[in-house]
Amino acid sequence: MTRAPLGKFLDHACQHRLYALFHLIAFRGLRRGEACGARWEFLDVEERTLAVEKQLVQIGWG
Repeated sequence: MTRAPLGKFLDHACQHRLYALFHLIAFRGLRRGEACGARWEFLDVEERTLAVEKQLVQIGWG
């Protein structure tokens, strides 16, 4: 996705409850499963880092 469509999407989604997740995926390159597996204990606010230690995997569509 290029900058313009991404910016439009994020502008539109700014009030969505998952906006922070969308922003994280867009600007840090996380895969969907990595972003969904992120937990607060993996976040270091002082160092401004997020450790990717888990990822969620969907098995099937049921």
